[in-house]
Amino acid sequence: MFVCRKLGLLGQLFEHLRRLPPTLQVAALRDGMAIATDTEREPLAFALIEHAAAEGAGPGANAVTNEALGVLAEHWASLPPAVRAVAAAAGRSKWGPALDPSRPAATASGQSGRAARRMGAARVFESTADPSLAPVAAALCADEDRRIARTAERALLMAAERAAGIPGQA
Repeated sequence: MFVCRKLGLLGQLFEHLRRLPPTLQVAALRDGMAIATDTEREPLAFALIEHAAAEGAGPGANAVTNEALGVLAEHWASLPPAVRAVAAAAGRSKWGPALDPSRPAATASGQSGRAARRMGAARVFESTADPSLAPVAAALCADEDRRIARTAERALLMAAERAAGIPGQA
């Protein structure tokens, strides 16, 4: 993991993390993101991006990628813009399967975790207009949480404006 360099104690923790199977690495990173400070969140997010971008062929590779993208989506609003840009590129065409609301999240805990993941899906689509997320955003327009539904509706409108070449409103 490239994030290990020059991180002191956090870097040492990353070195230990590398010894775990990928599913446990992502689970540990998910737990870390939940309690991380702004300073700690960036290297944790980059470690998740590495998992999201990996083209693994082993058992559970898709599950690891999907869960890494799910965790990134849950924390999308708290990620710096540069990190979001890298995450968007790493997840290109993978976001939809990872954030499909009909597929239960592997580790999103309770109702609040599922709601965070659904809101994250709407926010990721709003930011990226990744076509793989269009069906997810459409489904989220009927979400029981009106904040999520409104965010998904706005994201779909913005994607349609982009596709039609209409300049967005700032």
